Amino acid sequence: MRKKSKNTLLAAVGAVMLGSVAISVGTFHESAEAYEYTTRLFDGHGVTIKTEQSFGNGTGMLLSASNSGAYAAYKDELSGELTLCFELPEDDFGDTVSFAFTDKINGETFAVKLVTGAKGDSYFVSANGKNAGIYYSSAGEAGGYTASMNGDGYYTKIARSAKNTFLFNPNTMCLYINDKLIWNLLSSDNDGGTLGKTYGGFSVYAFDIGFEDVKDDSARLLIDSICGQSTNDKYLMIDDGSPAIYADVKLNAVKGEKYVIPEPKAYDVSDGALSSENVRASVSDTSGKVLLNAAWEKGLSFVPAKGGEKYKIVYEIADNSGNVGQVSFSVKSFSEAPAGNFGFSGKFVGGPVGVNGAVELPSATLTSDLLIENTVLVPETVIYKCVGDVRTEIRRAAAGEISSVQFAESGIYEIVYEKEYYGAKFKEVAGKVMVREDQAGFSYVRFNENYSTGETVAIPDCKIVFGGKTADAKATVRYPDGSVYTAKEITPRQTGIYSVAYEAEIGGKTYSKIYTFSVTRGENDVFKKGVIESKIGAYPYDTKVKGLNVRLKAKTPAVYSEEIDFSAWNYNDTLIELLAISPEQNSVVYNKIKITLRDSEDYSNYFTILADGKTDTSSSQLTLKTNGYDYCAITGAGVAKYGIEVPHSFMSAEIAGRSASNNTISIRYDYEKGVLYARQADGSYAVFADFNNEEFTKVAGTFGGFTNGKAMLEVSFEYRDRATLGWWEQAYLYCGADVMILKMAGYDFTSGAIADITAPEIEVDAPKMLPNAVVGKPYTIFDSKAFDKIDGNIAPRVRVVYNFGTAQYVDVKIVDGKFLPTYTGEYSIVYTATDRAGNVAEVVKKITVLAHNPEDLRVFAADDGKNEYIQGETVALRKAEAQGGADGTYEITATVFDENKQVIDIADNAFQALKSGVYTVEYRVKDYVGNTASFSYYVTVKEQTLPQLQSEKLVIQPIFTAGQSYKLPKLTATDYAGDKPNDVAAEIYVRYPSGEFEKVADADAFVADENRVKHGDTLEFEYRFVGRKAASAYRAQAHVAKLDTKSGSIDFKNYFVYTGTTGELKESCVSFTTAGRGSALFGKNLLADGLNFSFNTVDDNLNALQIKLSDSVDPRISVLLSVKRTSNNYYTFSVNGGTASNIAAATANRLLDFSYNDNGKKAFVTTNISASSGNSVTADVKNMLSGGMFNGFTSGYVTAEIEFESKGSEETSVVLYSISGQSLGGVKDKTTGEISGTTRDYIGPKIHVNGEYMGTIREGEKFIVPSAIAGDVAGYVSQVTVSVSAAGGGYVTADDGTILKNAPADKVYVISPKTAGRYGVRYDCYDSNNNTATFTTRPLYVNSRGSEGEIVCSYSGEMPRAGKIGENIALPSGIAESPVSVSVAVFDPYGMILVVSKNGAFVPKQQGKHIVRYVFYDLSGRFAVEEFEIAVE
Repeated sequence: MRKKSKNTLLAAVGAVMLGSVAISVGTFHESAEAYEYTTRLFDGHGVTIKTEQSFGNGTGMLLSASNSGAYAAYKDELSGELTLCFELPEDDFGDTVSFAFTDKINGETFAVKLVTGAKGDSYFVSANGKNAGIYYSSAGEAGGYTASMNGDGYYTKIARSAKNTFLFNPNTMCLYINDKLIWNLLSSDNDGGTLGKTYGGFSVYAFDIGFEDVKDDSARLLIDSICGQSTNDKYLMIDDGSPAIYADVKLNAVKGEKYVIPEPKAYDVSDGALSSENVRASVSDTSGKVLLNAAWEKGLSFVPAKGGEKYKIVYEIADNSGNVGQVSFSVKSFSEAPAGNFGFSGKFVGGPVGVNGAVELPSATLTSDLLIENTVLVPETVIYKCVGDVRTEIRRAAAGEISSVQFAESGIYEIVYEKEYYGAKFKEVAGKVMVREDQAGFSYVRFNENYSTGETVAIPDCKIVFGGKTADAKATVRYPDGSVYTAKEITPRQTGIYSVAYEAEIGGKTYSKIYTFSVTRGENDVFKKGVIESKIGAYPYDTKVKGLNVRLKAKTPAVYSEEIDFSAWNYNDTLIELLAISPEQNSVVYNKIKITLRDSEDYSNYFTILADGKTDTSSSQLTLKTNGYDYCAITGAGVAKYGIEVPHSFMSAEIAGRSASNNTISIRYDYEKGVLYARQADGSYAVFADFNNEEFTKVAGTFGGFTNGKAMLEVSFEYRDRATLGWWEQAYLYCGADVMILKMAGYDFTSGAIADITAPEIEVDAPKMLPNAVVGKPYTIFDSKAFDKIDGNIAPRVRVVYNFGTAQYVDVKIVDGKFLPTYTGEYSIVYTATDRAGNVAEVVKKITVLAHNPEDLRVFAADDGKNEYIQGETVALRKAEAQGGADGTYEITATVFDENKQVIDIADNAFQALKSGVYTVEYRVKDYVGNTASFSYYVTVKEQTLPQLQSEKLVIQPIFTAGQSYKLPKLTATDYAGDKPNDVAAEIYVRYPSGEFEKVADADAFVADENRVKHGDTLEFEYRFVGRKAASAYRAQAHVAKLDTKSGSIDFKNYFVYTGTTGELKESCVSFTTAGRGSALFGKNLLADGLNFSFNTVDDNLNALQIKLSDSVDPRISVLLSVKRTSNNYYTFSVNGGTASNIAAATANRLLDFSYNDNGKKAFVTTNISASSGNSVTADVKNMLSGGMFNGFTSGYVTAEIEFESKGSEETSVVLYSISGQSLGGVKDKTTGEISGTTRDYIGPKIHVNGEYMGTIREGEKFIVPSAIAGDVAGYVSQVTVSVSAAGGGYVTADDGTILKNAPADKVYVISPKTAGRYGVRYDCYDSNNNTATFTTRPLYVNSRGSEGEIVCSYSGEMPRAGKIGENIALPSGIAESPVSVSVAVFDPYGMILVVSKNGAFVPKQQGKHIVRYVFYDLSGRFAVEEFEIAVE
């Protein structure tokens, strides 16, 4: 800085101001000298510079800019420490200010950037194409999280002070803000973070202050001082800044060796650059003894007298005003010079190579104890040619970057890394290269060790030289899946190992070289759509937790990039583990995450897991549903819609005593068993979904697996509820949501990387005890398969090795899946599987080989004592066992022969004896090496002449309603007489009371004649079967009910047929009274689904109450629901006499509420016992009363017989209030109080839909509209009809041509909707008393298949760019063609949402920038968002 004369007025002013003040620091000499900072300190490039400005804390020099990119360049070149004391305006946030530095010696640059924020300012270094800043926790500590937090955009955050001090020390290359270290540029590692580059000291440098990003047209920074010189006045009246000094002191000392004092550089704001010769240097030891004190000159030095000493080197200089600047350094001395430590970017790979071949030279760094702490030097790569003992240097270059060398001559070359620094010498030999004339030379080609999917990989050209001839090599790329391509560049999507082969022909001979590299999943390539961005990083509220931070798009599921092969998934396999990230801790924006697994080949086959945080701060609830059903979960209390609780906060709230890594949603999926598990607070995993649990699938729906075991994984979110509007309809909510994924589909992101490090799993189908082999006999290789969580099924490689694992191993040939042992001892079958990432799994099966074939093999079957049967019976085979032979495993086969040596079929280890005679059962056994043995026994079968039913007795419906049509079972019997069995159809007869048997004319429409029976009579049915030698007959009885179902004359006590029980009609119920045992059989069929009986005990004498439900068409399908009293007077509940569960104390006035649901032919039963001391018990119905498997009531209707039992011979009464919601009470006469059977029927029928009746499909896909039935307790039901309304209006036409408007619902219809939208499905019917019923299903949604391209946004006019407060601003309409919809929202400068009128206009109330957001979306999940700015004045 040069002094400048001012005019007389300024000099006078200066004289007046200074004349009466005694100043202890330097003042300006001569009377008319001052410094004008506005013109002398900075050159403003788009920056306005003003002095004597203030933000309220004193005055200073103001730098302001209205445009991004403006900067102010400090005019002088600086040396030594730079301090900048500055202020920021309180209300300016979002601006980016940079402090840029340029080394004037080597041109290296870096910048410290400041991003202002309302909750603190963020500082980071920007250099080498990266940003970095040490991350400090809320406690102010750096805990090793810098790398991950920098990856997420979190740097050095500082609470803003009234005055802030920035410091750059070029001697240590450290950068500070308010005494907090931002970065050390000398170190390659700062709290685990790196810039990928280190910087030496800046001896002379330039400094700029830039306004990189200016918000709201204004950014300001007020400088209070620079380098200690205050800037609070227009003129420099007092020189209060001391000089700054730089010296390149980075070397420690060695005993007895001369230590050269490095040259200092000095700078003063007032005086500018100061001469090095004016700097005084001194050296003292730890005792304070001064060893050197002199003006610096070239060659100034001292010699340490001993090792282990510390020396202090001090540089000092005074400016023209007498202000003294000083800097000191501490230097250690060593008795001997420490060696250097070289670090390389990779391993040096030498030769041999051919003439004109190239070798890669890794980059290198140098550290040493001889260098002052944190000092990193860049060595040089030196190449020597070696001829005998003579080494000739042929090249020397800095090793800061990876490079290469091409050898033009044959010979031996040595590669050495060297560095000489202030007399200290370091070197390391990397290796030697032999360059041969008889070998082809390949030009330099380089690939990184690893790339990411989606990253472009250039395939460099390569030339091959041999014998003076050059050829261009052809490059072929082999992908992990084995496919081969030729290209100049590739963008890999597969993960795994790639190889690039270069090949050329010279002189008739082919020369080739192969390079390999790996490709791992790229951060933004984990999901193929639905993601704004994704990157590896730390959880912002617990930086120890690392994972993949994903920003999800609104209303669009994020779809994982790969199909997941679930075919071998089991309990230990994590489907996904994730953690919600709230933008502000302890606040909630979204509180629902959905995880959907969708069949790769069937869009409608899926299930969705819902994690709902509701308003809880420390837990979330997990539920699951399939397409068309409801969310629910298995909990400790049974199946519940509220779900299973897991420790997870959508508010990102801290949960006391637990780290965030333990508060994740972690889900495992055992695909083979159809079970999903959720991690609990104690770390264990609990079942929350089981597709084998009928109670669960009744609510959540059934799921039979994916078409080929493969599915796509989708992750989506929903915002917390906002009044009555769906968030998807509001443009203002089309913002992203952040979630951290820790594990997913085989990937583990918790290491802070995306890498497949898990080897495949090999499964060998071998017995636990391995069979022995025999010399000379072929041995079959065990089947095997391998599975990888990411790559799916992998074919294992199989080899057989003799002496495996030893140096004398021998590979044995495999032919047709077998090997032939030739020596005794141990052979090993070795299975290996390699995934695309190169992970290898190995399984070894060791086989003992015997010298001689064992001859003790035998098979036997113990005599069970039953050797005689009757024709038609099923004969169970005896259990066979084997012993001896090669041991381990046996193949036992059974064959049955009749007397004619004909082979008889065997099923379930039994055969059916269709002919009489003697049968031979023969067992044959074969061991693993082919030895065989056999055993036989005999069975005698006697003749059967009568046609036989499969069941021992005829079972028929227990009750018929007179006048109603029924289907009688059509049965056949088997006639075994003759050459072969023959099925004989039944002739059906019925006998009325006091009559004879008469043939039933139509078994499909049998009607009990109302004129020939009275209520409670018995009908007898006879099924006659005429065989070839004889005839058989089977009889069964059934009651008949004669009912008056007309509304107004209904008496429900007469709806029952009583045996040993009486019924009495009361005002609210029917009362049953029994002494001992009795029953009441309901007189008509009931709808099975939703069936309910609501009883109440009257006294304490009830011993048992049972309901027997029988299918109306096939009464063999029956279930018995029982409530019985125990010896300790407690009621228990059981199904079919099975395990009994306690319900409640057996007392009077006990409510017993039986329920049964048969939804979708999924069988289960619920018994609700609800009283003050009652309980609820649920039981799965797995078997019929007869013992066979229960699959629901196939007809959809049942008959119901209620059975009562009192204690001993005491009388007991039980009342029945209702059946399936139909009250059974009578009408009370207001005058007499008498109860009469004049009940009117106001209750409509109930409709049951036979299958799934809603869901989501795509345009053109087929959807099945299920059939339906209906039932009515009091009356009879008309035919059920179905109507399907189309999205565009009207009714849908089924694929068979039926218009689905009141179409008969007694069959299923297939529809193929062609238009996207919402479809309605409705079923209707009415009963005999004209009560109607309508069942409207949840809608069917048909999604558009969408387009392969992006949604194009267009508008009806120009977007306004400016407006005024209080004035109407009209917005253009978004133009969208169906099925694309448009939503619009407007935000004011404070983020508040403004009302947009129906005609697309709004009225601003605030000055500043307003944002207009348009969202274009369709039903396929595509959407596009565009935003515009409007400046409001």
